[in-house]
Amino acid sequence: MCSWAEPVLRAAAELATATASLHIERAGQLRIAASLTVAEYLLPRWLVQMQTRHPQLAPTLVSGNSAFVAEQVTTGQVQVGFVESPEIPPETTGREVARDHLILVVASGHRWVAQPPTLAELAGTALVSREPGSGTRSAYEHALAESAPTTDRAAPMLELSSTTAIKSAVENGGGAAVLSSLAVETELDRGSLHAVTVPGLHITRSLSAIWPTGAEPTAHAADLILTALSGPAAPIRPTRQHLGPATPPPA
Repeated sequence: MCSWAEPVLRAAAELATATASLHIERAGQLRIAASLTVAEYLLPRWLVQMQTRHPQLAPTLVSGNSAFVAEQVTTGQVQVGFVESPEIPPETTGREVARDHLILVVASGHRWVAQPPTLAELAGTALVSREPGSGTRSAYEHALAESAPTTDRAAPMLELSSTTAIKSAVENGGGAAVLSSLAVETELDRGSLHAVTVPGLHITRSLSAIWPTGAEPTAHAADLILTALSGPAAPIRPTRQHLGPATPPPA
């Protein structure tokens, strides 16, 4: 190959890649990964709001724990992810979009309804829990380590990968669990679960959008982040810093 042709061919290949990316963006494709709490209780609302402005948008969503979401983002499988973990995963850049409260829940006949546990008792009790890598589990363990750093902590009684399965286990007398307040609103209203206040334990966590470090979110991804920031579950002041070009949602 002639040396003068190499830059021309390289530039042509780069142009083809850019054109393909632009075509994907205009076609309305948006690939999202989200941890279970965000995927089940927040993202549907955000996506409906987006589609009122972008009726051509065809988003696809995969869900899993926060470790899974981080992997999807860093390997380029999705354009944006949403995690619940206390720390932003390595190789990603994050932006808090909402806050969530974790609460201790038990069934109606549990002894803690009448007499809440102490921090030490809670730490020493085996709970129904999410699997390692879950943002909910990480947030609880992190808060417990800060609130009761010298207390021995019990291993989980059950490890389940579904919030629905955890709620069902607790409702059927399977002990206690720490879950997102978003996930148990219905059960608390109907009385099948009861929230237990533990003195000295307050767990508020960040729900964050993440994307690969060194890159800017695509236009649709940035618009989704801004939609999340403006939502009723996100009392965070919106900002366009580091979010790339996007049209902010209407007030």
